[in-house]
Amino acid sequence: MKKAVRKEFVLAVGSCLIAMLIAGCEEQNLSTARRDKLIAYEYRQLKEQLAQQEKKIEEQLAQREKKIEEQLEQLAQQEKKVEEQSRLLEECQQKKEALETRFKKEADDKVSRMQGLFDQLSERLRQKNDQLKAQVDELRARVSELEQELKRLKPPVEPQ
Repeated sequence: MKKAVRKEFVLAVGSCLIAMLIAGCEEQNLSTARRDKLIAYEYRQLKEQLAQQEKKIEEQLAQREKKIEEQLEQLAQQEKKVEEQSRLLEECQQKKEALETRFKKEADDKVSRMQGLFDQLSERLRQKNDQLKAQVDELRARVSELEQELKRLKPPVEPQ
């Protein structure tokens, strides 16, 4: 009977071990399934996060491209303004040069006319001076003649 009890005991212990092995395998199967589900869930979350990050990056790139385009437009406008200002400056410089040339020519003309007028006036004054000198000489000659005639007509008065 001891053999029968031992066989039964060995059988019971063996059955328990087999049951435990089976239960352990099922637990491993269950934990592997859970782990696979967790990995799949994490994978989906990571994939969603990656998609969100890519979307944010694309939005940022779109915003930066928009800013760059705006800056390029502003730069083009500023360039047009600079070109317009340069053109206006060139026109002003040309007008200034034309006015300076015109002013110089008119000033030279006026100076020439004034010089001509002064020369004419000077010539007239010289002629008038010559006439006046001639008249003065005539008058002096006439005064001399008259003084000589007066001396002849009046006897000299003797002092007393």
